[in-house]
Amino acid sequence: METGRVKRASNKKRISKPQRRISANYSAPAIAIRRSVPTLCQRRRRSCVSTEESARASRPSNAVDDASKRKRRAVSRVFLTDSDGALVKMPRGNLTLKALLGNSPSFDSFDQKKVRKTRRKNLTRGPKAGDSLELSIRGLNQVFRYCPSGSFLMGSPETEIGRLIDETQHEVSLTHGFWMQETPVTQALWLKITGTNPSYCRGSAARPVEGVNWNDCVGFLSKLNAGGFAPRGWRFDFPTESEWEYACRAGADTSYAFGDEASHESGNFQHYVGETTPVKSYAPNAWGFYDMHGNVWEWCADLSCPYPTSPTVNPLGASESAFRVLRGGSWNCNASQSRSSSRNYAEASARSSDFGFRLVLRKTSAFNSFEKVVAVAPKPAVAATPAVAPSPLISYRLKNDIGAPINVKIGNEEVTFRYCPSGRTLIGSDELEPNRGYDEILHEVILTRGFWLMETPVTNSLWNEIELYNPNPWCACDDRPVANVSWEKCNDFIRKLNERELAPKGMTFSLPTESEWEYACRAGSCTPFSVGGSLENDDLNVVSYETFSRRRKIPNPPSVMSFEPNAWGLYDMHGCVWEWCVDWYDGYPTKTVSDPVGRALGRYRVIRGGSWKEPAVNCRSSSRACESPKKSRDDIGFRLALKSSD
Repeated sequence: METGRVKRASNKKRISKPQRRISANYSAPAIAIRRSVPTLCQRRRRSCVSTEESARASRPSNAVDDASKRKRRAVSRVFLTDSDGALVKMPRGNLTLKALLGNSPSFDSFDQKKVRKTRRKNLTRGPKAGDSLELSIRGLNQVFRYCPSGSFLMGSPETEIGRLIDETQHEVSLTHGFWMQETPVTQALWLKITGTNPSYCRGSAARPVEGVNWNDCVGFLSKLNAGGFAPRGWRFDFPTESEWEYACRAGADTSYAFGDEASHESGNFQHYVGETTPVKSYAPNAWGFYDMHGNVWEWCADLSCPYPTSPTVNPLGASESAFRVLRGGSWNCNASQSRSSSRNYAEASARSSDFGFRLVLRKTSAFNSFEKVVAVAPKPAVAATPAVAPSPLISYRLKNDIGAPINVKIGNEEVTFRYCPSGRTLIGSDELEPNRGYDEILHEVILTRGFWLMETPVTNSLWNEIELYNPNPWCACDDRPVANVSWEKCNDFIRKLNERELAPKGMTFSLPTESEWEYACRAGSCTPFSVGGSLENDDLNVVSYETFSRRRKIPNPPSVMSFEPNAWGLYDMHGCVWEWCVDWYDGYPTKTVSDPVGRALGRYRVIRGGSWKEPAVNCRSSSRACESPKKSRDDIGFRLALKSSD
């Protein structure tokens, strides 16, 4: 104990009083700068006087000043994280302190503790909401925005205008941050990766890619990940439905990210533009995401399912379902469908001119929304023989795309049907469409079941396989559409087909409903005709001749397939003959309806499509007409639909 006291006493005597004064005078400025770096400050405080300071006391004053300046310059090199979390070297001297303090009015007399606290925060924080990350993918710069982990209310309150029953409001917690592309995938990027452009609405490579189904997007993502375009430890993926809505809301709890009311300046919806627009044509939300309301529906990872009522963590949708989720609305739907909480569903094989998607960057340790689905092996066949043999038509639907053909044998005739999937569509016409009828009120229709529609009207040869007479003997060529048949005669023909069990098992023949007919006629289009075109007036004899059968050009019904089919492979949807539908004629509703079939009773049945006698304006996709179900005319025929018998 005595020896220790002697040593401490001897240490104090090593530095004289004048030496301590010199050391304090010359080291004070350096200590003030060091306090902006806590590690250096703490290290210096642990020793009363270092050997370097002792040596400095014996140097000339000019040498001490030079050493202090060098030390200040070294300490003033501050490293901070940028918005992406990467380290960035900041400028020297006062600029560093100003960067730490911001535009503080007390910059000239800064507070050492405030500097130390601010710098520690900048050194330790990660990216925050809306921070950007730029990646180059084959020469195209793609910007991603950061979405931090957090909780929010998903769905909509019962008081929200335009709300649907599948938007049950519930709390969702996302425990991992992710980076989402600030725009939908563009046609330019799709073309760079795949070498093709499936889009219907072209004209600018900056438009979002559309006309892609969920399976197409899976292939695109696989190519991106195989090409090594993602940063190390990350991969490209679909967003989940909850991630999409979280990013869309960007902290807002209103109907839209920008408020409760929408206008044509807010986004590309309600058929105002009539096609897609280049990305970034409208203002972004609070986190920097563009086109979250309108332009194109965006595929999500989830299989569709009803929302829960209790809080959930990182929801991934249903484990089994026939439909994938789409979000965001599109140019081809009304504003209420473009709300933050609005939901849409379609089969993974469904394509449309308003179906697109956007990318998400996700850590490789997180779930993979598409590879786990693709990698699942098909279930082995059940050993026991089922009571009813499975329909080949149903099996075909599960593995093929929209418009896929299936042939059905009816007598000696082989008839081709085209598949029309379930989905949402706008029926009727926009108020701006030329020659619009007063009864074409634009409204949304949800078709919950897919169906098959005959690719041509019923021909004379097919009619003669069931009936012994031809109702239109003055135009009886085999390849001409049967005409001069009433609605009642058509249903009698269909009844005979079903009685003979000519439909595939589990299916029945019928007429299409009016909404099914227009849905199939449009084939994803929103223009007056499925092939495009704009109408100025009723006198379109020359304009329409190349595409549609006209009275003054062809004085009788033309042969089926005389003109080009629509995008789903259906012929003669415009002109040729009017076609009977199931529905009694009635006015359209103004709100969303599911599987409409018209009124229960009426006087007239609906006919659609126009005929060889009509001007082109009456052959538009949305044009409506009606006739007594007992009436026969030489310009009215029909086509068959195949539907599930459940």
